Amino acid sequence: MSKLIPATEAKTIIYEAAYNDCIYESSMSVISLHKTRKGAEEAMMRHKRQEQLSWEEGEKLLREEINDDADYEILKGSPFDTHKAWGVFEYELKD
Repeated sequence: MSKLIPATEAKTIIYEAAYNDCIYESSMSVISLHKTRKGAEEAMMRHKRQEQLSWEEGEKLLREEINDDADYEILKGSPFDTHKAWGVFEYELKD
């Protein structure tokens, strides 16, 4: 038999979409807060895609600037999300 929880005792859960741009030197930062896990996951994926597009544009500009493939291989950065992290975290909202 399920027990009804009085409104005064009901828990309010929120979900945080978070991002860390350098896992070695930084900590997670809030992208946004949501009422649902799905909303937070969608926000996280949108942010990740924006970051990836920005990274791809930077790589494209670097390749155009450096005409030599061997030099490009030396100077290019790490793969897109090597040093980054995204996550969704659940919290109970307090008074």
